[in-house]
Amino acid sequence: MWRKSGKFADYFLLGLSFLSILMALYWLYIGVAPMLDSLGETNGSNCDARGDFPTVPNGTGMVVTGHSTGCAVVLLSTAFTTYLYVHKTGETDSGKSLVFRFSVSPDSSEDPKLEWADASNLHISVPEVAAVTKQLTSINGVKISYSIGKIDYSLEEVERDVKDDAALWSFWLIFWTAVQIRYLKRSVANVTFAEVLAISAIWIGFVLSRFLPVLHILFK
Repeated sequence: MWRKSGKFADYFLLGLSFLSILMALYWLYIGVAPMLDSLGETNGSNCDARGDFPTVPNGTGMVVTGHSTGCAVVLLSTAFTTYLYVHKTGETDSGKSLVFRFSVSPDSSEDPKLEWADASNLHISVPEVAAVTKQLTSINGVKISYSIGKIDYSLEEVERDVKDDAALWSFWLIFWTAVQIRYLKRSVANVTFAEVLAISAIWIGFVLSRFLPVLHILFK
């Protein structure tokens, strides 16, 4: 049985470990999910602004399509992301045809310019981007060149930061999960059924509301 003097400390440790696990998972959603997002679906209902760009054909059965999404972030601001695709006429946009994805710079509102030099050479130009999260130079026989006036964070920088943060948060997640398991194993007899239901409801609610869109992107 718990000592009365130690019950608060036990609850505090359980709460701290649970919060730490949520922090790690939330970072994985914020930091990793956008790197997997091919259609602007990751944030679900938080993304309520979408603008489609005019389709640009090459004249021999290939087209460039694109759109931008606006997702609500802190302080009532909106973060915009642009997605560009190259595929055959009649095909739908997908992760396989995504060639360029970037976070739009708040200092620039211009849409990217899409120009075919010939049937197999596409040029994409944009004055400024906040961060590039995907950039292909060829797809299905089409060579793609880029003119970007200013890049705050290149694809290499974004990927490096994500990998470094992933290592840190993975260690954090494993450590606090171990702490929580040890705590529950030691004192599970003292946890009431209502407490178990409350913890389970919070956990399941968080996972379902935040991670189903990510799982859909990973396994579709």
